[in-house]
Amino acid sequence: MKNVYLSQMSLELPGSKYYYFPYSVGVVWCYAMTDKVVRENYKLKDIFFLKKSIDDIVSSMEDPAILGLSSYIWNTKYNEQLAKTVKKKWPDCKIVIGGANAPDKDQLYFKDKPYVDYLIHQEGEISFLGLLKSLVGQGDETSIPGISINRNGERIVTGKSVRIDDLTHVPSPYLTGLFDKIVEECKDRDDIILNGIIETNRGCPFMCTFCDWGGTTFGKIKKFDISRIKAEIQWFADNKIEYINNTDANFGIYKERDMAIVDLLVDIKDKHQYPKIFDTNWNKNNNQATVQMASKLLNAGMMRRFTASLQSMNPKVLEAIKRTNLDRSQLDNIVYDARKIGINVNTEMIVGLPEETYESWKSGVCQLLKDDFIVESYPLALLQNSEMNDPEYKEKYGI
Repeated sequence: MKNVYLSQMSLELPGSKYYYFPYSVGVVWCYAMTDKVVRENYKLKDIFFLKKSIDDIVSSMEDPAILGLSSYIWNTKYNEQLAKTVKKKWPDCKIVIGGANAPDKDQLYFKDKPYVDYLIHQEGEISFLGLLKSLVGQGDETSIPGISINRNGERIVTGKSVRIDDLTHVPSPYLTGLFDKIVEECKDRDDIILNGIIETNRGCPFMCTFCDWGGTTFGKIKKFDISRIKAEIQWFADNKIEYINNTDANFGIYKERDMAIVDLLVDIKDKHQYPKIFDTNWNKNNNQATVQMASKLLNAGMMRRFTASLQSMNPKVLEAIKRTNLDRSQLDNIVYDARKIGINVNTEMIVGLPEETYESWKSGVCQLLKDDFIVESYPLALLQNSEMNDPEYKEKYGI
C-alpha cells in the first residue's frame, strides 16, 4: 500500500483558538475512496491542518508516496516549504498541489518550484482520483482533465477540469468518519476549538473580475442533497461544533430550499444547543426571502452577520469589475425590511479596485454610513486565478 498524506493548513489568526476542519482535502479523499483501485493501492496515513513546525511534520511521516496540499493565500508559502522539505527527504514522493492558489496559467511555475510534480485545477475530485489511478498504472496521466504535469521543468497541461454532475456521488468527510480522529484528538485541548465547514451547493453565476469563483467554469450551480446537509448539521450538533462556515457563494439564491436549510439549523440547535452560529455568504442580489432567513437565524441566536455586498458605489468601478449592484430602491427596501425586524445590515467594500479614486471611495463610504450601514472594508487581493490577475487586465487598469 502506498502512503498518502494530505495537508490543508487552517487559517490562523493571532491569539485565536479557532481552527477549521480540512474539508477540501477531506472531500477529495472521500471521493477517491469510492474507487476500488484507490482502496486497494493507497492508505491515508494522516491529514495535517495545524501549522506545526515543518520539521515536526516531516518527522511524523513514514515513507510517503503522495503528499497532497490544498493551497490558499494564507498557507501557500508554508505549503511550498513543506513540499520542498518532503521532496528533499523522499525524492520519489509525488507532490500534488490543488486549491484556489494553484496557478492555472503560470508557465514558469515548475521551473521556479521543481519539487512540485502536479497541479490540480478547479474542482479537484475527478482529477485527483484519475491521478492516483494513473500512478499505479491505471490510465495515462496526460488524459486526466484539469491537471498540470512537471516534465523536467516544462509544464504539460491536460486541459480543462471536469465538474461532477451529480454531487450525490461525493461522500461527506464528516459522515464517513474521516474527521472522527481529529475530533477525538482535539476534544480535550484548551488551545483548539474546531469550526465546521459546510457546502450546500457549488458554483456562482456572477463573473466578478476580482474573484475566481464564477465565470464559465463554475457558472452553473450544482446542489448537494438536502438529506446530506441535514445529516452534516446533526453531526456538528452531536460533536458540539459551535460555529459553521457555509462556503456557498450565494446562500439564499434558492428561496424555498435555503429557507428549509435555515429551518433545519434552527430546529437542530433548539434540540441540541449546537451548532450555535451559522455564517454564510449571502446572495449577491438579496431579497425579502433572504431577510426572512436572516430573521430566523437572528431569533435563534445563530446569525453572525447579514451582508449586502456592494464592493463599490462607483458605476465606473462596477463596470470594470463586471458587477451590478442592486438598484437604490431595491437596496432601500432590503435595508428597511431588515431594520424593521432588528437586523443590522453590513456591506463589504473593497479598497483599491480599478477606476476607484480617493474621492469616489470617500463619497461611497460616506453615503453608506449616512444610511446606517456597517461598512466592512477589505484591501484588494489579486487572487491567483481571477480575471483581475490576467496580464492584459492588469495592464489595462495599471495594476
